[in-house]
Amino acid sequence: MGYALFTARKMSLQSKVNQYNLQLMQIANRETELTQKTARLQKRNNRIDAAQNKGSAVAKIGGTVLGGVFGGVLGAGIGSSLGEGFGDFANCAIDKGQQAYTEYQETELARQQQELDTEKQRINTLLSAAQNELQQVEKAEESAIKSATPKYVA
Repeated sequence: MGYALFTARKMSLQSKVNQYNLQLMQIANRETELTQKTARLQKRNNRIDAAQNKGSAVAKIGGTVLGGVFGGVLGAGIGSSLGEGFGDFANCAIDKGQQAYTEYQETELARQQQELDTEKQRINTLLSAAQNELQQVEKAEESAIKSATPKYVA
């Protein structure tokens, strides 16, 4: 009867260890998702910045062309400056919105990462305790087997 109890306890502990390892794998998957979200956020910001650069160049060239049409060389210079100023104004507004969104997203991602780190530490603690208990049960079982085995003296 005692061996059945050891076996049942070992199976129970091994099941716990497996569950904790599964939870750690799930946390690792969520951490990978967070990393991918961070990369997508950076990619989005890079695309917006590239579009802003193109938009500024187009505004400057458009101002130069319109200024040239309406005022010759001097008008082209003034139009270029006005186009550049308009581009800078638009880019400033876009940058503020982009910065606010990015800060919000980064704060949210950091909060989620902190939650995952806390949960990972908790599960690692439980996993260590279960593994230690499993080792103790295996040692106790081994000791019980040795003491129950008849010794023959010749």
